[in-house]
Order: sequence, then structure tokens, then C-alpha cells
Amino acid sequence: MALKISRKKPASEVSTASTADIAFLLIVFFMVTTVIAATKGIEFKLPKEEKNPQQQQVKKLEAVHIKLFQSGGFTVDKNPMNIPSMKQYVQQKLESSNYNKFIIIQCEDNVPYGNLIEILDILYGMKAKNIAIPTKREIEEWGVL
Repeated sequence: MALKISRKKPASEVSTASTADIAFLLIVFFMVTTVIAATKGIEFKLPKEEKNPQQQQVKKLEAVHIKLFQSGGFTVDKNPMNIPSMKQYVQQKLESSNYNKFIIIQCEDNVPYGNLIEILDILYGMKAKNIAIPTKREIEEWGVL
């Protein structure tokens, strides 16, 4: 009786010894073949200053300041108002500036969103174009209101 010794064949596997070499060669290849464009940026020419004695004096646009309080009240240009008087006041300001008047809305802490949305709805209904709600940091930096 003869014993048969069976040998197991080693499992075939893909050699990964050269993976790092291949990756390095690919990186070098792409670095060499990549086109680096040196852009100049946007070219523009500033208008020359004209010395015209009849230049128009530009008037500063004053914004309408609306400040909402936590209690539910609000002021418009530091004057306490109710909704109807605010509508009339802001409508006059908008009509005088062809609806380009800036409107800045400042809210105290914890003002209910409903109060802000109500004011925004009124202003959008009046076709106000330039409405801004500055953040606390912007108010502190600019000291606007």
C-alpha cells in the first residue's frame, strides 16, 4: 500500500510589490504633461477723470431704518409707528426715490419671526427693491442703527 502525499497548490494572487512604483510614475507623468496656464486676469480700463466744472453733485441716499423690538413694536427712522402709518411713510419715501430707496431692518434679540415676516410682506407688497437685514456684527462694525 502506497501513501499518496498531496501537496496544496499556493493560491494565486496579484503581486502588489510594484504598486507604489506605478503610482509614483503616474504622478510624475501627469505632473510633466499637465499644462499650467498663466492667466493675466481680467483686463479693464478705468475711465479717465474729466475735469468738468459743471459736474453734478451726487446726493447721498438716506435709507429708511426699521427697528423691530421684542415686545412687538417697531420704529421707523427712530419714530414709533403702527402698521398703517409705517405703510404711508415708507410708500412716500419709495415713490420719491422711484422705488430705489434702501430699507434696513434691524431686529432685537428674540424678535418673533412672524413680526419680521409681516414687515417684509408689507414692503414686498409696496414693490421695495432694496431691503437689507444686517447681522449683529455688521451693526457693531458700521454703527448704522
